[in-house]
Amino acid sequence: MGTQTPTNFQHPVDGGVLNPKDKIDTQINAQYVDVTKSAVVLPDVYIQKAIAYNQEGLYEQAIAQCQQAIEVQPEMAMAYKILGNAQQKIGSASQLQEAKQNYLKAISLDSQDASIHVNLGSLYAQEELWEKAIPCYQKAIAIKPDFAGAYRNLAKAWTQVGKQAEAADCWYEAYTLTPENITPDQHLNLGNTLCRQGQLTKAIFCYQKAIKLNPNYTAAYQNLATTLKRQGKVNEAAIYAQKAREISNISVKKQVEVNGKKLQYVNPEDVLQSYSNSMEEVESQK
Repeated sequence: MGTQTPTNFQHPVDGGVLNPKDKIDTQINAQYVDVTKSAVVLPDVYIQKAIAYNQEGLYEQAIAQCQQAIEVQPEMAMAYKILGNAQQKIGSASQLQEAKQNYLKAISLDSQDASIHVNLGSLYAQEELWEKAIPCYQKAIAIKPDFAGAYRNLAKAWTQVGKQAEAADCWYEAYTLTPENITPDQHLNLGNTLCRQGQLTKAIFCYQKAIKLNPNYTAAYQNLATTLKRQGKVNEAAIYAQKAREISNISVKKQVEVNGKKLQYVNPEDVLQSYSNSMEEVESQK
């Protein structure tokens, strides 16, 4: 992972504007002063500053705060986690190796933080150590079954080792957990993959999602019809196949009219041929 460019910020000026570091120090120090005892909870202050520095792209300062937290409380898993995050952002070879050791230390102190396992897995993935990355993602999912990011990373790792079926299952889970981030094309492509693997129910769900996002998506209607037919749902398949033909005819008619050509009869089967190609393999297996 390469070094990220720090967020743009204002430098101190005569008007008294604080730079991010001074602003973070002022805000967090004020937040963590115990007004009844006039004492500062040091480890928490260091951690909150480290988190804020990370968000501002001030990774060296974040590292320094984590190290101070560890001096005060050596068994603080969160400090090792954020320290690893900052080192991973810097991205040099030495920092990445240190990040790995800090994630391992954090896990030894708190094995139930799913994000630490994912971050460690990502470091292994950068080194293409898939046999180590995959168990990290699996552990994260076992701890937090709705962790969409872990499923995405695991899907990529399975793809790298040639496990396409496992990858498709993970993509399906990731898409299901974060549907707002998925495009109709992504749903369609995953549906095609699942259909080729014989996972028809999941494929149908993907095609339906694609149609919901794009009600005029001819390919999704056609492939949904083909998959339903494989399940023996002939009448339902016919409805979606007809819808695909109607959309295709409308689309071609508009295109012909825009080009100023004489409108000719359009064979729906010809129009749909390009969309049907992805399903030919499935049909041949019936």
